[in-house]
Amino acid sequence: MEMKLKFSFDECAKLAVENPAAFEEYRKQLLEHEIQCSNPCNQRRLKGVQFEIDMARRKSKTPMASCLKVYALMMDYFYDKHLPIVNNCDVRQYAESSMKNNKKADVVRFPD
Repeated sequence: MEMKLKFSFDECAKLAVENPAAFEEYRKQLLEHEIQCSNPCNQRRLKGVQFEIDMARRKSKTPMASCLKVYALMMDYFYDKHLPIVNNCDVRQYAESSMKNNKKADVVRFPD
């Protein structure tokens, strides 16, 4: 069975119920496809994140435990790795400098 590499939640949910093994294979193909289509400088990091997710899922005894572990992993990733990058990037400097160069504007009142 040839599978399209296009995500559809409804199709994935149906496949997961009807054929869990086929769903897992399709999920892996989708993830690999998305990683391969990403910016080459991000691919190694994305593969590492996916590896951590896969290991957390594999170690979990129940689907709920898996969900909670992956959630905790993503929150740790966001707060430990993503926010420091965002806080130190040029976007912050740009926003701060643009606030310093603010020009005054006339405020127009609208009738009640």
